[in-house]
Amino acid sequence: MNLHELRTDCVHFTGYRPCHRGCECRGCPDFTAAGPNVLVLKLYQLGNIVKSTPVLHALRKLHPDCRISWMASPAGCELLAHNPFIHQLLTDNTNDLLYCQQIKWDLILSLEANRQAAAIATSLKADRKLGFGLDEHGKLWPLGPESEVLYSFNLSNELRFHVNDKTVHELYFDLLGVPYEGEEYVICPSEADYAYADHLLRSLGLAPSSVGKASSAAGPGTAAGAGCPGYREAGPPLIGFNTGGNAARFETKQWTIDGFVQLARLLHQRLGAKVVLLGGPAEVARNAEILSRTRDCAVDSGCDHAILQFCAFLSRLDCVVSGDAFGLQAAVAMGTPTVGIFGPTPPQEIAMFGRGRKVVAPVDCSPCYIRNARDCERHADCMELISAEEVYAAVEELLREQGRLPL
Repeated sequence: MNLHELRTDCVHFTGYRPCHRGCECRGCPDFTAAGPNVLVLKLYQLGNIVKSTPVLHALRKLHPDCRISWMASPAGCELLAHNPFIHQLLTDNTNDLLYCQQIKWDLILSLEANRQAAAIATSLKADRKLGFGLDEHGKLWPLGPESEVLYSFNLSNELRFHVNDKTVHELYFDLLGVPYEGEEYVICPSEADYAYADHLLRSLGLAPSSVGKASSAAGPGTAAGAGCPGYREAGPPLIGFNTGGNAARFETKQWTIDGFVQLARLLHQRLGAKVVLLGGPAEVARNAEILSRTRDCAVDSGCDHAILQFCAFLSRLDCVVSGDAFGLQAAVAMGTPTVGIFGPTPPQEIAMFGRGRKVVAPVDCSPCYIRNARDCERHADCMELISAEEVYAAVEELLREQGRLPL
């Protein structure tokens, strides 16, 4: 074998063993040149990863034959599993970092505005880099002139909170110089995840006879597949309450327990709705308290589901109510009508794709991005000022618009 005749630039070549085409490169009729090698760096915070996934569409527009690698935390990789746009998932462990250092990337898209991810982007070899890097002093800095607009939002509250009217992913399209045409989030639960969601509905006594009959074959970038809203033929509206908001990192984003309790009662009394409490391990105690005060109209779905099982379950609900948290972005990604509650964070950065409502705190100082109540002159009362009646009105309007209630 002449190693110089091997076509390492073919998408089928790995170097481990003969490719599945069964030949040794020389004269192979199935040679397919590998497209541009692209690395996306968006590592942390599941909600932020969801909001970044439309960039996959932009990359395919820019380079239709590109091979996309995405580096994320282990939880982020779990969230991005089965994604048809992504050729390989990488974590920020030593082995994957060493692997990335050996590759000459055609494009690195660094979307994580923190020191660790920016250092990775700065250290790797690439023909082109966009997004966040580090300067020689170790400070966050834009990777070239195209990245300066996105970078400027980090430094100016006026720009981010009051001038900008674009969602996060629209800003990423601008960064790449690609026109945005309504591309949505790309999160892809498996058939097993949807089956788990159906089983959970039945175990909670919430599944009418039609559950699971819809097909879950959704194309890339479609909203939900099997979880399309309105697929259930009977039963009262199922309203999910995503009650948390990563309080350990950003405590001021959470709506109040009293607000969720009052909203549950209003939905049950006026619409006959059933409330389903949602959350992760951090919401166990919070959901237990809400359930103790709403047992006649709510059930707790549990806080220990795998990430894509949780996403699939969101697709089975008629509406989700959430603060600005992963549950909100996941519900939108699954095509579920969603009501978002916003206080300290900018609502314009969040996409609803025409099937959501935003309830915003009635204070002039919002948004502020203050994470801890002790740092706020008002003691972070903005979320307390959002009434259950106001959120109820948004839910009812959305349910009627989606055909779950009479017009």
